[in-house]
Amino acid sequence: MEIKKGTILNINSIHGKTTVKAISDFDTEKDEWWPCVLESKYLNGVSRDWIKGEEYYLRRGLTEIISLENV
Repeated sequence: MEIKKGTILNINSIHGKTTVKAISDFDTEKDEWWPCVLESKYLNGVSRDWIKGEEYYLRRGLTEIISLENV
């Protein structure tokens, strides 16, 4: 699936469910890494934490897109 820059994604990753925004175009079937920025307030990971506005790269195979919204 082609994702355009600025698309809001509700995802389920290895760190849990959260909301991110694509910072560039990518293809979920071809690209290994999906460049995004965290839209939710806070995300707690195993080895680090992210806050809103930080880059958060998703990896194909470890991330499920629940829904998306084009803005």
